[in-house]
Amino acid sequence: MKKPAKNAKRLFPFALAGALMLMGMGCGEDDALQAPVAIHFDLLNEAGEKTTTFKAGEDIIFDYRMQNLSDEDITWY
Repeated sequence: MKKPAKNAKRLFPFALAGALMLMGMGCGEDDALQAPVAIHFDLLNEAGEKTTTFKAGEDIIFDYRMQNLSDEDITWY
């Protein structure tokens, strides 16, 4: 099995951030269904602490959480 290229590892966070931004631009406020969910997105350092600055080569953890605020099941696509 091949190891991922070094550049692929470096570009992954940017690709993920781009995908998340595109998901947010899918439709306008009037077109979107208002699901009873709370969305939390944080960047964490290697110690698991929220931060916005990172050293070169430091691992970054993307903490993306969705919390269902209703009593009903929600299917998310």
